[in-house]
Amino acid sequence: MVTGMIEPYEHTHIDIRQLTPPINATKIGRVLQRLGVGEVLNNRAAFVIGDTCLHSTISALRNDHDMDITGEPEKYKGHDGHLSQRHRYWINPDPIILRSVYRLLKMWGWTDSTKGQPILISRLNRAA
Repeated sequence: MVTGMIEPYEHTHIDIRQLTPPINATKIGRVLQRLGVGEVLNNRAAFVIGDTCLHSTISALRNDHDMDITGEPEKYKGHDGHLSQRHRYWINPDPIILRSVYRLLKMWGWTDSTKGQPILISRLNRAA
């Protein structure tokens, strides 16, 4: 007999948004959570959450944790008025991919803020 709650097979941005970070949340966890809730990150946005080397964090997520993260260059006007280039990154909102994000964050100590209640949002969305 299996005890405990069964995790939904699919997850949404809302499921990931309901996770609470541990006190000692790592920068890789903070970046993954932001991507998992649907944000698009570039180095400027990542700096706000404590990541000063976003391309290295994205590389670690891709290579060490098999995360499917999309990136593309974007041009912006630098402080001196000249055009510069940086990359922006995002995760495909596919529920199966978001399930991997959810599981990895849970493995890193993120907790479900619904306090042990099963997350049924993704199941409700399928019924709609």
